Amino acid sequence: MKITNLLQETENILKEYGKTWKDIRWIGSEDWGWFDWFDFVVVAQNDYCDRDVQVASDLVVVGDDWWLERWEDESGLSGWAFKTLPKRPKMRVVPTRVMMWKNEPYYLWDLKPMNDEDYIKNEIQQLKEKDGYFETERKTAIEVYTNKEVENE
Repeated sequence: MKITNLLQETENILKEYGKTWKDIRWIGSEDWGWFDWFDFVVVAQNDYCDRDVQVASDLVVVGDDWWLERWEDESGLSGWAFKTLPKRPKMRVVPTRVMMWKNEPYYLWDLKPMNDEDYIKNEIQQLKEKDGYFETERKTAIEVYTNKEVENE
């Protein structure tokens, strides 16, 4: 049974990622409200055991371009996960799909394997044979969203 102190746990992960309490903009929950570091210090300097105490699952600590969010595994262990805004990749790609049947192997559920040409070669060929499907669908999507923007202005 591991005893943890929420304040120390928070300070440790901040230090691990080169942050301090001064880098925090707010703490709280998007659905409930926010408070500052000093309010957090008052309520977080308690020891707890994951098996006996539930830290609020929607508790976040937010900085300018990063945040901490709570995680919990099947065994009940929990902690902070450090998150940053995703950086835009250098390579521009054109997806052939962004969804997949759940009966497909789970290791194909990310964009890269979903769009792997070797894996979906036959499907791409079949779609290309359908009168330029991709070009037609892309033009339609552009027209629909462009018209929506014009209508909303």
